[in-house]
Amino acid sequence: MTIRFNALTSHSAEHVQFSFDLVKKDSRLLKNARLELNEVEPTLRCGKCRQLFRGQHLPEVCPKCGSLEFKPVNSTDLVLEGFETGK
Repeated sequence: MTIRFNALTSHSAEHVQFSFDLVKKDSRLLKNARLELNEVEPTLRCGKCRQLFRGQHLPEVCPKCGSLEFKPVNSTDLVLEGFETGK
């Protein structure tokens, strides 16, 4: 199973892996499953000057104008990118 997320999501890679391992432990279907986590760097857009910039944590400050008004450009959700099943 492959999941994509970024640093601005409410879940860290460690939390997701821990939760996956708990579910896996009690599931015959998932006993041989592997989790791959793809962390993408968050991209933000300034609400004041419209500058695009990278951010790792909140609060982040626009490097161009210093504004604290911004919105994420890439998703802050956990996204299931894919999964493979064995025979």
